[in-house]
Amino acid sequence: MMVIPFFADRSSFGAWEIIRVTLRKKYNLALQLEVSSRFLLAWLPVLCLALYLKYVIVEHDGFRLLARQIGKVNSPDLEWWESLSFFERDILQGFLLFPLSVIVLSYLCRGSRLWPVLLSAVNILLAALLFIQLQSYYLIGSFTSYAKLLMAKNYVAAQRSELFTYVPAAVMIKFLIVLVVSSSVLWWGVTQYRKRRLRCLRPRVGAICFALVLTAAASVLLVLRVLAANTPETAFHDSIAAQAISAWVGGDQIISGKYDHLSLAELYQQQREMTKSVAGSPDARFWGRALGYDVILFILESIPAEVLDVDGDLSDLPALNSLRRDAITAPHHYTTCSYTNRAIFSILTSLYPVAGRNNYLQNPPGRYEGPSLMSSLAGAGYATSVYSGDPLSFENDEYLYRELGIQRFVYGSQRVKGHNDSEPWQETAKKDYAALKLLKHDIAAFAAANQRYAALYVPLISHGPWPDISAEENVSEVNKRGRNLLRLQDGWLGEIAEHLTALGTLNRTLIVFAADHGLRTKKDDPAFSGSRLEKKSFHVPLLIFAPGIGADQASIPYLSSHIDIAPTLLDLLGQPRQREFEQGLPLWDKRIAERTTFFLGRHYFGIDGYHRSGSFAMWNIALRMAEESAAFEFGGRGAALPPAPRYAEISGAIQDIVAVQQLVLARFASRRSL
Repeated sequence: MMVIPFFADRSSFGAWEIIRVTLRKKYNLALQLEVSSRFLLAWLPVLCLALYLKYVIVEHDGFRLLARQIGKVNSPDLEWWESLSFFERDILQGFLLFPLSVIVLSYLCRGSRLWPVLLSAVNILLAALLFIQLQSYYLIGSFTSYAKLLMAKNYVAAQRSELFTYVPAAVMIKFLIVLVVSSSVLWWGVTQYRKRRLRCLRPRVGAICFALVLTAAASVLLVLRVLAANTPETAFHDSIAAQAISAWVGGDQIISGKYDHLSLAELYQQQREMTKSVAGSPDARFWGRALGYDVILFILESIPAEVLDVDGDLSDLPALNSLRRDAITAPHHYTTCSYTNRAIFSILTSLYPVAGRNNYLQNPPGRYEGPSLMSSLAGAGYATSVYSGDPLSFENDEYLYRELGIQRFVYGSQRVKGHNDSEPWQETAKKDYAALKLLKHDIAAFAAANQRYAALYVPLISHGPWPDISAEENVSEVNKRGRNLLRLQDGWLGEIAEHLTALGTLNRTLIVFAADHGLRTKKDDPAFSGSRLEKKSFHVPLLIFAPGIGADQASIPYLSSHIDIAPTLLDLLGQPRQREFEQGLPLWDKRIAERTTFFLGRHYFGIDGYHRSGSFAMWNIALRMAEESAAFEFGGRGAALPPAPRYAEISGAIQDIVAVQQLVLARFASRRSL
C-alpha cells in the first residue's frame, strides 16, 4: 500500500531519483566512477609516456613501411586513420580496458586498502619499464631485456663514470618528474578514497568526464575499425606495453626441435649446406711458414673500419704503417657479433657465438671441448695469457677464456692505485698502459727462457662513447675522436714492436691487430639510427703482421669474418687442430667468397643478418621486418614484411643457422662425445 504513494509523489521522488538511489545502494556506480577517475589521473602520465614511445617507433620506421606496403610513396601520403591505426591497440588498452578494469577492481575491493596499493605498484612499475625501453630504443634502436640490463649494471659497476653518459641526468630528472606527479595523484586518490568510500556521492564532474572518456575511446576505436579495416597489420601495430614486456622477459632465443636429433657431425653437415661452405684443407704455400713463432693478439675496443682503413693512409699511425709492409690486410672484414666477449670467442675458436642470451660457457653445463686457438697452442707448449686494464668480469668472462685455453690473467688495475685523474679516460689509459708494461715484462721473461707464448692484449680505452683525448679544445667529430684513440694505441703497438726488436724476436712473432666490433649506440655516434643493421657496428679492421711468409702486403679482396682468424694463425704456425669443427677458413682460401657469412646482433640489437652472393640481408626479429640490399646499408625500399615470400626466406635462413649453432655449442659445452 505504500508503493502507490511512493511513485505518485513526483515532487519527492522522480524516475531519476529512483535510479540514483538504486544505483547508489546496489551498485554504487557513480561512486566507483568518481573514485576511479581520481586514481586514473595518475595513469595519464604513464599513458602519455607509452604513446610517446609508440610514436617514436612508428615515426622511425612504421609510417614509411606501411605507406610502401599499401602502394604509397611516403609517410605523408597516409590517411589519418591509417596513421592512427598504429595506436588502435594502445587506445583500447590505455583508454578502455585498463579504466574498466580499475572500475571493476574498485567495486570488488571496495573498503579494502590493498587495491590502491596494487594499482600504485602497477602504475610505477610500468612507468619504469617504459622509461627503460624508451632509453634503450633511443640508444640502440631496440628494446632491452632484464638479462641485458643486468649486464649493463655489471659494466656500470666497473665503470661508474659511464652511468650518466648513457643515461643523462636530464633524462633521469624527467623520469623522476613523471614518477612524482603520478605518485602524488595516486596518494591524493588514496586519501580521497579513505575519506569518502562510505559516503553516497552524487555523480560529479570527475565521474562524468571519466564516463565520457570511455565513450570517446570506444567511439574512436569503432571508427578506426571501420575506416582502417583493410589496412595491413604489422608488428608496429602491436600494443607498446605488450612489446615492452615481451622484450623485457627476453624473446631472442631460438628454441627449435627441428635439428635436435642430429649428431654433431650431422649438424656440421647441415651448417655447411646452409652456408655453402666447406671444411678447410692445408695450403702448402702457407702451412707451417711461421712454425715456432710467438703470437700477440692486440684487440681494440669499438673501432669500425671507417676509422681505420687498413689499406688506406696510415701515415699518422707509424707502428701500423711499418708492420703493414709485411702483413696480411683484410679491408672487407666483419665481426660475427656486436658484443665483446662473443666477438673474441669467434676470434679464438673459429665459431659463431650463440645469438641469444645463453652462450653455454658463462652458464656452463659442462666443459668446453670445441676448437680453440689458445687450447691448441697450450697443447703445443705455449704459455697463454690475457692482459687488460680491468678484470674481465662482466659476464664471468674469465671462465669463458679459461675454457678456451688461457692459463693466466693479468690486469693493469692491480698496478694503478688511486683515482686522482680529472678525466675518467685518463684512469682507463693508465690501467691499459700498466697492462702493456706487464705484457712487455712477460715477453722479456719468455724470451730469456726460450718459452713460446700466445698473448691476448685487450685495452679498454676506445670503448664507446669515445672520449676526447686530444690537446685541442672540444673535438666533437666522432671519427676524429676515434682516430685520436687509434694514435694512442698505435703508440702502444709501437712500444711492443720496439721491445720485440730489442729482444731480437720481432721477425718470429705473429701480431694480430683487430677490433672486437664497431660502434653500437647513438651515444657512440649521433648518426647511429638503430632498428636495422649498421655497417659501422660490424665492419672492423684486421691486419696480421706475419714476417717472412711471403705475403708482401697481401690484401684480401673478399668479405672475411672473425671466424677466419684462428684457422689463419694455426695454419701459419703449422699446428694440428680440430679442422672439421671450424666454421671459418684461412684468409687466403678463396672459397670464403662463395659462402654465406652471418652477422649476429640479436643479443644486442634484436637483429641478425648475413652476406650471400654479393648482397646483404637483415632481419629485425621484434619488428618482424626483413630487408635485402646490395650494400651493407639498410632502410631503403627493400623492406619485406610478413607474409611476403622474401621475408620468409631471409628470416628462415637466419632462424635455421641460429638453431643449428645453438645446438653445436650446447654439444661442445656439455662434454658429449665429439
